[in-house]
Amino acid sequence: MQIQSVVLYSLDGRINEISFDLGRVNILTGPSGRGKSALLSVVDYCLGASRFEIPAGVISNAVSWFALKLDFGAERLFVARRSVPVGRTASNEFFVRPNPDHETPPLSDLKPNARRDDLVEKIGSVLGVGVTLLPRADGTADRQKLTFRSGLIYSFQKQNEIANPDLYFHRQSELAQTIRDTLPYYLGAISPAIIEKQAELRNKRKRLREVERALERSVSIAANRDTELVSIVAESTRLGLIATSDIPARSSTAQILERVSSALQTTLFAGSQLADGQDVDVLKQMNTALLNKTRERSDLKKEIDALERFEIDQNVVDSALNEQRRRLTALHLLADDHDSKQCPVCESWLEGVTPAVADMKQSLETLAVELAMVNSDKTDVREQLSKHRAAVTNLTSEIASLRREVPFTHILSLCPSVVIVVAGDSVIEQGTILTRRLERSCLQVV
Repeated sequence: MQIQSVVLYSLDGRINEISFDLGRVNILTGPSGRGKSALLSVVDYCLGASRFEIPAGVISNAVSWFALKLDFGAERLFVARRSVPVGRTASNEFFVRPNPDHETPPLSDLKPNARRDDLVEKIGSVLGVGVTLLPRADGTADRQKLTFRSGLIYSFQKQNEIANPDLYFHRQSELAQTIRDTLPYYLGAISPAIIEKQAELRNKRKRLREVERALERSVSIAANRDTELVSIVAESTRLGLIATSDIPARSSTAQILERVSSALQTTLFAGSQLADGQDVDVLKQMNTALLNKTRERSDLKKEIDALERFEIDQNVVDSALNEQRRRLTALHLLADDHDSKQCPVCESWLEGVTPAVADMKQSLETLAVELAMVNSDKTDVREQLSKHRAAVTNLTSEIASLRREVPFTHILSLCPSVVIVVAGDSVIEQGTILTRRLERSCLQVV
């Protein structure tokens, strides 16, 4: 699309036409204030701008219609748009017709025959502006119909935009998102295949970051595990529980773990008798009891949370009922036999009937009964809360006691090389810390 000429129609019908050479760079020169910069606004206005931005002055005051002669190569159009006073909403009255002979119609022929949407659709169809694909985060693309006006962003530039080194496009600060969406289309750099590859690249980069984080965690766990095993071996050797010779050189982590476990049991329980089936059953029973008590404590904590929420609700109800009671208490200042058609304060006669004092006093008594019930419920709730909290405390103590009695139970399920034995309390107490640390190492190895 090229502009063959800009045409201005004065109020009295005179025509001023500025012609351009097609296929060439046209330069307008002249003194300041003669309307050179206004031509950009005139062209934009004729092409369907939503605002009338032609500067106030001679042009806006003297022109009744603005027009363009457009050349599309195989087709030519004459497009005119009615002027409006500065500050008014842009006109929606257009005159559009084919113009194969480059004619300039007189003012009398300019009768509105199109609206803005018609003009935009007409020029868009001639130019072949179609649909662009907007990429989404999930890798798909939305189809969006473009108008030819989105391309004007890359066709216009005002003097101050050219002088600003931070701006590359016309109205860039207010149309930044439109530029991001449409520039790939006008550059021919967007297609479904490109969008698919971009989405695949994003997904692979995301997967790479996840794998790198998992690798960092694994390296950290391995380093901590090795450090913990060295510490366990050193501590066991210092206490005389195992000998350095019990751990062969160049052993793997799993081999060190098994040797330490075996050496600790041999030393700690050298004089003890291996547990028979009955002793194992006892340990299983203790483990089951530990699990049941843990579940019971969890259920009690849930009930405590529910009771605390109920107590908060009861406080809200109590506050509302007390407020209503304070309002109705003022009725004791009124006589029981006051006329409901007469104001109880100024004794004037009322147009509407007010509630009887006796009825409101009855409401007050009802509120008093409800308040008593609420207070009774609050007392019951506090008692239940106290009992539940005491029960949780007792269960916590019992659970701690059970855990002290079965320090090897969890290790049995994680490290099959550990043999459960029956030993005295003092021996078990001595090895508790090391076995706990050994259990954590088992978890990391497994």
